[in-house]
Amino acid sequence: MVTTSGGQASAGVAFTVTVPDPAISRLDPTSGPVDTEVRIHGTHFGSQAGSVTFNGTTASPDHWADQMIRARVPEGATSGSVVVTTSGGKSSAGVEFTVTAPPAGPIISRLDPDSGRVDAQVTIHGSNFGTSGTVTFNGTSASTSSWDTDEIQTTVPAGAATGVVIVTVDGKSSAGVTFTVIPPAPVISRLDPDSGPVDTEVTIHGSNFGSSGTVTFNGTTTSTSSWASDEIETSVPSGATTGLVVVTVGNQSSAGATFTVTVPPPVISRLDPDSGPVDTEVRIHGTNFGSQTGSVTFNGETASLDHWEDRMIRVRVPEEATDGPVVVTTSAGTSSAGVDFTVTPPPTGPIISRLDPDTGPVDTQVTIHGSNFGSSGTVTFNGTTASVTRWADNRIQTRVPEGATTGPVVVTAGTQASAGVTFTVTTPIISRLDPDSGPVDTQVTIHGSNFGILGTVTFNGTTASVTSWGNIRIRT
Repeated sequence: MVTTSGGQASAGVAFTVTVPDPAISRLDPTSGPVDTEVRIHGTHFGSQAGSVTFNGTTASPDHWADQMIRARVPEGATSGSVVVTTSGGKSSAGVEFTVTAPPAGPIISRLDPDSGRVDAQVTIHGSNFGTSGTVTFNGTSASTSSWDTDEIQTTVPAGAATGVVIVTVDGKSSAGVTFTVIPPAPVISRLDPDSGPVDTEVTIHGSNFGSSGTVTFNGTTTSTSSWASDEIETSVPSGATTGLVVVTVGNQSSAGATFTVTVPPPVISRLDPDSGPVDTEVRIHGTNFGSQTGSVTFNGETASLDHWEDRMIRVRVPEEATDGPVVVTTSAGTSSAGVDFTVTPPPTGPIISRLDPDTGPVDTQVTIHGSNFGSSGTVTFNGTTASVTRWADNRIQTRVPEGATTGPVVVTAGTQASAGVTFTVTTPIISRLDPDSGPVDTQVTIHGSNFGILGTVTFNGTTASVTSWGNIRIRT
C-alpha cells in the first residue's frame, strides 16, 4: 500500500515474503566414527533449532546458529548425505559424510577453549578416553582434575607452547588438536624515575616484555633505546602529559604505571637593561617561560606586560618598584630564580625605550618609543639629523636620513638629550636583474636585500619609475 503526504492510500497488492532454503557450504570434518563432533557451516539455518540427519539418522545438535551447527554423528549412522532441516521445515541439499569405524585409541573432538594462557583450564571433549591416561600440550605434560571416557578437565602447563594437544591411553595416542598458548601479559613493576620533564630517560622494570613492542605515556607513543624481557629503556616523549605508562606486546597491554610529567621552571638569562626608572621597558631573556601569559614582578611589584613568548618577555618597570629581584612566574605556577634590577630615579630628559625597527637602509621609517619627548625636538642617527613626520611625548616617527651610518639614535628635547640606542644602517644589495638587458620600457625585477620600504632606482644615473617596492624585490 502506498500513502501520499496528503493521507490518500492506494489499494493493497499482495507481496509474498519467501524464506531462502538452508545451504551447507562445508562439513568439518567430512568423515569420522560415531560420536564425532561435526561443524556444519553454511547459511540460512535460522536462529531456531531444527534438525540434522546423517544419511537419514537424526543427530542431536550441540549448537545451532544461522551459519554454523555443531552435531555429533549419531548411533546407527552410515555414510551418506548430511541434511539440515530448519524449524520452518525447509531442507538443505545433502553433503556427503563418511562414517568410519571407531578407532581403538582415544579421539579428541574439540578443545574448550582452544587458546589461553598458562594455567588456563581446558576441557577436552572426545571419546575412548577410558579412565586414565596422560595429556600433553605440544609435548609438555599437563595435570588433570577429572577424567571421563568422553571428557577430560586439564590446565595449560607451565612451559607450554602453541602446538597440538594429545591424549594417550594405554599406549595409544589420539590425533593432535591445535591449542594456541597466549603469552602472559606484560607487567610493569616500577618506573625509574616516575616523574620528570619531557626527554627524561626512564627505565621500565617488569616482566613478560618479550623482545619488542610499544610504550605509551598517557597515550603518547615514545621511542625505545633498548628492550629486554624484564627492562625497557625509553624517554618521555614530546607532548606527553601526566598519566599512565603502558607497555604493549603483541595485542596484550600491561596495567598502567603512573608517571608525572613535570614542567621545568623558567630561567632568566639576562635583563636588557638591568636598571632604569619606572616605566622603562625591559626585555627579559631566558627559557621555559611557556606560550601562555604568566606574570612578572619587580621586587614583589607586579609589572604590566607588553609581550610574552617562551624565550623573551617585554615588560615595563611598575609604579612603586624598588631595587631587587625580577621574577617570572609561568601560567603553570612555576617561578624563576630572581635576577636583580636597579630602579633609578626618573630622568628629566627624553628616554628611548626601543626602536621599531632597529635596523634598515636609508629612508626606512622608524618609530621611536619612549617618554619625556615633549612636543618637539630633534632626532639624530649617529650624528646625522633626521626629518620627523610625527612627534608625541612617548612616540616619534622619523626616517633614516641620507648619510646616516650605524650608531646611536638620540632624541633631543630642549637642551636635554636621551641616551643613545643603536640603529644598524644596512646597505641595499642587488643580487641579480631579471632580465639584465632589454630596450627602453622593459620591465625589470631587481632581486637583493636591504631595499627598505621605499627609495629610488637609477639606470646609469637616469631615475626610473617603480611599480612595486619590497625589502628584497623591486619592479621597475
